Amino acid sequence: RQPEGSFLLHLINGSGCFDKSYFKPIKIERLHICLRLEQEPLRVTDLCAQQSYPFHWENEKLFLDLQNLEAFCCFKIEFHEKE
Repeated sequence: RQPEGSFLLHLINGSGCFDKSYFKPIKIERLHICLRLEQEPLRVTDLCAQQSYPFHWENEKLFLDLQNLEAFCCFKIEFHEKE
């Protein structure tokens, strides 16, 4: 959790690592992520692309769908301020 209350979600494709060598990772396609959260997100930002990312919220769960994951990506999950 970040000081201002947001979360960072890092996704790393480790398929290119082998001992002390590194090869181009195998692309992972159609990745579905579900996170249980206490609070509904205000927005999700793809930090690598520097743009908002679509998400779905249902039953205290955040759903993200990625078309593909090459080496890595990082999402910032921000929340409404608690009153």
